Amino acid sequence: MDFIALDFETATPQRDSPCEIGITVVRDRRIVETRSWLIKPLSYPNFNSFNVAVHGIRAADVRDQPDFAELWPELKPYLENQLLIAHNASFDMSVLRKTLTTYGIP
Repeated sequence: MDFIALDFETATPQRDSPCEIGITVVRDRRIVETRSWLIKPLSYPNFNSFNVAVHGIRAADVRDQPDFAELWPELKPYLENQLLIAHNASFDMSVLRKTLTTYGIP
C-alpha cells in the first residue's frame, strides 16, 4: 500500500494556524521519504501557550519561514491525489481543509 502520513502542529487553537507540517511517504510498505517544514502562520507572532507546550514551536522559530501559500507549491505534489493518513486524522485533515480555504487554495 502506498500512502502519505501527515501531521500538523498549530500556533493557536484555530485550525488555520499551522506552524509545522511533517510528512512521511510510504511506497510498497517502505518509508521512502520523511520531511517537515516550519510555517509562518497567519496568527504570527501570536502563539498560544498551550500549543507551544504541546509542540515546542515558538514565534521566533518561524519568523523567517514561508507562510502556507508560499509553501503550497512544494507541498501540493506530496498531497494531491494521494491516500492521506494521520494519527489524529480529524484534526490534521481539518487543519489542511481550513488552511486551504483561508488562503483561497482549491
